[in-house]
Amino acid sequence: MADRSAGEAWGDRLHVFGVLHGRMEFAGALRAELERVRPEVVTVELPESWQAGVVSALARLPKLSVLHHPESGDPEKRRYFLVEPTDPFVEALRWADEVGARGLCIDREVRNPVEDLRPWPDPYALNSIGHGRFLAACEQYPGHLEHADEEQREETMAWWLQRLLAETKGPVLHVSGIAHVARIRALAHGDPLAAPLRRRRRSDLTVSPLHSEASREVLSEPAYLAVAYEERRLSGGTVDRYTELERLYRRGAKVWEAAPGGTVGRARLRAALTYVRNLALVDSRLAPDLFDTLVAAKGVLDDDFAWNVWELATEYPWQADAEEAGSLRLTLEDLSRSTRQFRFQRRLRRREMRLLKRRRREAVPGMWKKAWKGSAICSFPPEDLRIESYGTFLAHRARSILGAESSRVEPFTTSILDGIDVRETIRNWHEGRIYVREKGRVRGKVGAVVVIFDADAEAGWEPPDAPVFPGDDLGSMEGGGEFPWLVTWHGEHENESDMAFYATPAGEELVGPGISRARYGGFMMTWPPGRLLDLWADPLYRGVKSKAELLILAALDYSTERLVVVVGEQPPRARFHSIAAALDRKIVYLPLGQLAPHALQALRSFHVLDGQWVRAYANDYIRMGD
Repeated sequence: MADRSAGEAWGDRLHVFGVLHGRMEFAGALRAELERVRPEVVTVELPESWQAGVVSALARLPKLSVLHHPESGDPEKRRYFLVEPTDPFVEALRWADEVGARGLCIDREVRNPVEDLRPWPDPYALNSIGHGRFLAACEQYPGHLEHADEEQREETMAWWLQRLLAETKGPVLHVSGIAHVARIRALAHGDPLAAPLRRRRRSDLTVSPLHSEASREVLSEPAYLAVAYEERRLSGGTVDRYTELERLYRRGAKVWEAAPGGTVGRARLRAALTYVRNLALVDSRLAPDLFDTLVAAKGVLDDDFAWNVWELATEYPWQADAEEAGSLRLTLEDLSRSTRQFRFQRRLRRREMRLLKRRRREAVPGMWKKAWKGSAICSFPPEDLRIESYGTFLAHRARSILGAESSRVEPFTTSILDGIDVRETIRNWHEGRIYVREKGRVRGKVGAVVVIFDADAEAGWEPPDAPVFPGDDLGSMEGGGEFPWLVTWHGEHENESDMAFYATPAGEELVGPGISRARYGGFMMTWPPGRLLDLWADPLYRGVKSKAELLILAALDYSTERLVVVVGEQPPRARFHSIAAALDRKIVYLPLGQLAPHALQALRSFHVLDGQWVRAYANDYIRMGD
């Protein structure tokens, strides 16, 4: 075939590119290498007998296909290969077809391929350190699988490379698994090899479309990554897993927020990204898999959010059309891949139960809105109890946090103080000592609570001059933005707080005669009741930058106690802490993302009644939690 000296001269024309099967980062790095080398021939580590089937499947991309045939000696068992965009072997042959290069499958078909279970480094590092350094890191692992079939495969591929190099004058690039790179390269540069015995064609190879439901489960990379790679492969851009994960969470949040009163917020999304990163690190990986992605979504929000993320993450749009004839519904078990079970406990059942409570409909569409007057509005008492209870909960939560921050831990000597600190004792178990904790003493009580769901900041916003007390009119609608309704009202008895809030307009969404649903942008509660003036028109608060900051300033002003609780996505500016110190007040900030999303979602949506008399039948139209 060729002499040794010719083989040595092939060094500058032969390129062996090591990859990990199915990994998106390797497909991207391989495409960049193909564009740099521009080989005349591209070969891959797939059996020669699959050549015609692979070519047929490539023509269908980005639609997914499955190559399959019966296993030798066991007709009931089949071998499968998924043709997907993020597989490096598929990318290599696809590139060759696009540029007119020669693309070949040159592997030897064996009855039972050896599965490589070695823990290779995380492919996510490839975008940062490059392919060369990644392969150098892999050299610490044995580079050759000690098995007769694997040696025959490597010799077959090396023989093919020697033959192709002798027949052509341009570069030849071979794509192989990392475990085979070193030996294939050594064999190809060594003595001429004898032609191996090989099967040239297979008559029982079948190419089938992949079922759309199977594409949600069996892809090597989650569908949202495969879609991102497919959309960017021709532009030469790289796909970053964490960037795509953040986009996925944001898309899931939009679906989740479509429920009445739902809100996610930037803080909770940041918490989800931190959580999912930590889950990956616990498993010694740099980037999370789909299971970790769902666990974080469920942990930070709920099962409904995790379900939304799963549906979006596994949606492969090119498979969403009507099912093709003969489509194959593969499972992970068919591909001999490990599985982990994730259960969704969605709130559909509770929603279905609420639907059993039938509410009457308008006889004529729009009649309720037409009859709305808004001249003597009032609240819905069950929602008053709920918001007052939550305000009390936030006050207790703030005091407990302050107490924990000022607590003291020390080794046990003569007194156990407020009890044994089990965590610190276990942490210092090697010392053989017991640690005790003294709880911090919190000075003052909570006199006001501010909850900001949406800051709704507008450039140049100023509080309106119009009065905003309910009873005389509907309150000011001059707030602008998404939450233009500015209201101040008093508690009806000593157990209720005075309250000020900005919200979506009352009278826009009617759920019953004289019953309107609205949504808070933010609210402030202060005790005792009966003291709150028309703060939205108070000249003392002129110059504030947003409705949220006006509520915080008013809370500091009206609080009769030292502590003021502020809940929001962002902490108050330093200016407000200075004002608090001047008034002998202390702001206790609670991040919105640390509170239970279900409770916040139920709290944010509320109902306004067009007069006290509406309370007699309001329960027939209002479902708590809507």
